[in-house]
Amino acid sequence: MEYTNEYVSPLGKILLASDGHALTGLWFEGQKYFAAKLDPDHEEKKLPVFARTAEWLALYFDGEKPAFIPPLTLKGTPFQKEVWEILLEIPFGQTTTYAEIAAEIARRRGLASMSAQAVGTQSHLPYHPMSQGRRVGRQPDGVCGWHRKERMASGNGKTSAGECDIIYVMAMSSALTEDKRGGELAHRDIYPNGCIGRSPRARKTAGFSSLHCGFKQLRRKEPHMAQKKKVTATVISQKQIGEQIYDLWLETKLAKDAHPGQFVAVYPRGESMLLPRPISICETDREKNRLRLVYRVAGKGTAEFSTCKAGDRLDILGVLGNGFPVDRAKGKHVFLMGGGIGIPPMLELAKAIGEKKQILLGYRNKDLFLEEDLAEYGDVYVATEDGSVGTKGNVMDIIKAYSLHADVIMACGPMPMLRAIKKYAAENGIEAYISLEERMACGVGACLGCVCRTTKVDAHSHVHNARICTEGPVFEAGEVAD
Repeated sequence: MEYTNEYVSPLGKILLASDGHALTGLWFEGQKYFAAKLDPDHEEKKLPVFARTAEWLALYFDGEKPAFIPPLTLKGTPFQKEVWEILLEIPFGQTTTYAEIAAEIARRRGLASMSAQAVGTQSHLPYHPMSQGRRVGRQPDGVCGWHRKERMASGNGKTSAGECDIIYVMAMSSALTEDKRGGELAHRDIYPNGCIGRSPRARKTAGFSSLHCGFKQLRRKEPHMAQKKKVTATVISQKQIGEQIYDLWLETKLAKDAHPGQFVAVYPRGESMLLPRPISICETDREKNRLRLVYRVAGKGTAEFSTCKAGDRLDILGVLGNGFPVDRAKGKHVFLMGGGIGIPPMLELAKAIGEKKQILLGYRNKDLFLEEDLAEYGDVYVATEDGSVGTKGNVMDIIKAYSLHADVIMACGPMPMLRAIKKYAAENGIEAYISLEERMACGVGACLGCVCRTTKVDAHSHVHNARICTEGPVFEAGEVAD
């Protein structure tokens, strides 16, 4: 007889299954392979193992490394169990390859060699195809790694912020990551948090600081550590202010906790879209408990948000991210630089900084937005790619055109713009902070799609990686690797 229980996570409902003593299955509601091999005659029941698992999951989703393991029952062939046993022996924060595991099995069996591919197919069960040639696998009997189904937002292999449809099956035993080539990169075991990859390159890149792997996160002196809460917000108003650009005001108590550069994750109401969409906070009204979100429609999720009217309700998770270090601007001449959809977070930042500041904004064309709002808090300079308004070019061209100077730069925008700012700041000895939120997908540290290379090594995981949505989105420019 099998028993089930439901756990509500930040990413959706999770069905837990047990034989009465140990956990036998774990699935997100609606995922592929949902309730695979679950006894049709199962019964819903409260059990100690479910309580223990719920405690583990609560710590997991809070970014902690649980110090205990709920009892598990994994069913598989003798060969699968042999592979899984070796996975469990990978030391915390270290990596290995399928080839090395195959060599270890061959040694134990007294064989001359063993196929690395055979190990790969047994460490996670048969593949299924994904768009853009990406493929992942599922783990034994529902107590699985995660299944990832990704619809790329554009045909060039790049994902737009928040518009990557991702369905996860969170694992009690492993996780999977992918590299820029789009291929399978590494299988990670979170008991005791080692990981394996298919190549030396995979071994170097796989061990990034991760909630899933329990790796110690990169820590800096951050102005604000986000306190996450999932709440239901009420739409006050919404209007279109540009081509596919919408201005949304929400009533929520989260407004009292918001700081410049932070963001919230907004949940779509459609059942086909599981993960929330991260949207930067444009402005706050703490007295009236209001948040202003200005966003671009870039996919199904944000398209749904654009239809909201006054009185509608949206579930949001926040406040997320670290925000800009406003105190670093005290007594200094500041550049606030925003490009495209990176302009909205500049408004709350401009309100918070009382020092002399120049606000440099980059647009594609004359379809401007928020420039009048920002003009109330500083001197605004505009650049457009086609030269239809202001300086022709980008924000860096504004600096040259007007011979501007600053002691501190705070910026948000597309990656080419941020790279140019980083280079300019380094060449001129300017303190700079850049928000990399353009690259975020889920916004809650789950998808690992926003990992960036850093110049600093995490002392615990010994890697040069950080998740933008949890360790950022704001970084000192010098911390971000080119």
